[in-house]
Amino acid sequence: MKDLGKNVVSRHQVGEEDAGQRGYMTWDQIREMVAGGAEIGGHGAAHAHYPEMTQEQMRQDIEKSNRRYQQELGKTPTVFAYPFGEMSIQSRDVLRSAGYVAAY
Repeated sequence: MKDLGKNVVSRHQVGEEDAGQRGYMTWDQIREMVAGGAEIGGHGAAHAHYPEMTQEQMRQDIEKSNRRYQQELGKTPTVFAYPFGEMSIQSRDVLRSAGYVAAY
């Protein structure tokens, strides 16, 4: 990535169960990507269907995810990828309140 002069946006689902699962990146690998210039985007803690959740449930899911990013990376993402690509006006508003500047 460094050799190509490119930044990569990568999104990750996080939760207590995220560490060391087979087939998923480790936090050490994610930290290496960040050190190389990648931007890590949020994806929530539960990989839930946001349009089916209340605003409070979404807020709690995003806060849980952000706490994990803060713990592991020392910062929280500002870009978010909606689980299943599903968004709603309510989820957009919750993400904006949580400090996200873009979501897709």
